[in-house]
Amino acid sequence: MDQRDGVAGSSQTSFGRAKARLVLASLTAAGCAVLYACGGSSGSGSSVAAPPRGNVLAVESRGTAETWLMEGIAQSTGLEALTGKPKCNVELKHFEYDTVGPDGKGATSSSAMMVPRGTDAACSGARPVVMFAHGTSFTKVKDQTAILTDLENDPMFMMMIFAAQGYIVVSPNFLGYNDSSLGYHPYLVAETNGAESVDALRAGRKVMAGDASVSFSPKLFLYGISEGGYVAMAAHKVIERDHAAEFTVRASMPSAGPYNYFKFYTNLFAQPGNPAFDVSTQLGITEGAEILVPMLFESLQKTHGAIYQTSPEEAFNAPYDKTIPGLFPTDAPVADLVRMGKLPLPTPQLNKLTGPGRLLSEEFRQKVASGALPKLDQAIRDNTLLGWTPKAPMALCHGPRDKVVPFYNSTDVVADMKARGATNVNLLNIDDPSTLSIAGPVAPFAFGAFQQAYRTGPVVNGGLDSYHYIFHLICPILAKGYFDQL
Repeated sequence: MDQRDGVAGSSQTSFGRAKARLVLASLTAAGCAVLYACGGSSGSGSSVAAPPRGNVLAVESRGTAETWLMEGIAQSTGLEALTGKPKCNVELKHFEYDTVGPDGKGATSSSAMMVPRGTDAACSGARPVVMFAHGTSFTKVKDQTAILTDLENDPMFMMMIFAAQGYIVVSPNFLGYNDSSLGYHPYLVAETNGAESVDALRAGRKVMAGDASVSFSPKLFLYGISEGGYVAMAAHKVIERDHAAEFTVRASMPSAGPYNYFKFYTNLFAQPGNPAFDVSTQLGITEGAEILVPMLFESLQKTHGAIYQTSPEEAFNAPYDKTIPGLFPTDAPVADLVRMGKLPLPTPQLNKLTGPGRLLSEEFRQKVASGALPKLDQAIRDNTLLGWTPKAPMALCHGPRDKVVPFYNSTDVVADMKARGATNVNLLNIDDPSTLSIAGPVAPFAFGAFQQAYRTGPVVNGGLDSYHYIFHLICPILAKGYFDQL
């Protein structure tokens, strides 16, 4: 072990210094990466024999982050009041497992696992488990063990907030990323997203089965942000419906996800002229749509054949009818894709979808707005997470000024669940401190940190509103405060 790294068995260098900069950048929302939001249902039923699922295909230890390193980062960035003093070292594991794709056929995926280690009582024995679903990523090599290089900083936050305090964290990379055998990402495909989450938990439990000091306790929590908020909710639904004998969800906190997928999608195309999203009316094209829509449409086409029947030019303007199919996820930086002419020149808010030189044709927008594409409408409805009621407690983290994933996604799903008699569903509105009390003593600190971060850095990447991206730090802190009490 090299003490300068703070990571036993890792070849990474300057760990603490680099991550301190990254964590602080996220807190102030200056230099935040473009992460756009989200996470829906596919017809995964099949008449063929069920493929194997949840088996461990490979496992590798990626090193151990030590408490002194995490404590130094927390102190130097002012995060210690939010994350707490680390109790445990954290071993990072990477494992591959078999699961099922949207077509019901077998596929492989991979996941990170963060395992608490140490002499504190919180670091051994049967430990609570939190499945973490990450936000939208366009990078094919996405790896939740990449603490140093992950631009979203989510792995670092989950390590410091949960794993260093004694939780086992299972964090799937998702189908279509990293070592996955699937050639695309099933983006917002609820049944597939839920099934993959179950298989990651199955495989993770098997990885830990032979561990002498740490094991999975029956306490299972689900947390996700942005796309991952959607995935966490889909997992909650699928586990309680199909796998209650195998797993019991103790509670979940989906955060800032597009649960009302149908409303989210129709609002993108409802009005001509690319109107910017207005938080007061909750209408218009959300920020990031220029880069979110290509991956969204790739998923809808691959899983449902819903975007075009014969040719991509039915939806996309030239030359993007040739460049968009199969583009995401990618190993190339988005800026390079623009320079190569594979994506349109970005606008400051990334929210101009139609018109000359833009991604989509006005004719396609009109068809969507008029309901002339029933197959597409049905695919979106099938993947909308309304119409079910959780048995275990659920608290959603979000806020009304989000211009990437509108707040109605959370208010609509909470209203829908309560209309069917749910009494264990709550909404944590980050702008209303009175709603945060169920997160316990950390709530006022989280509220203050969010408001300060937004005041300090309201704009990122030259024009994007930072509000949505600050959730990546604050919502997991609230989630842990909530889970600790259950």
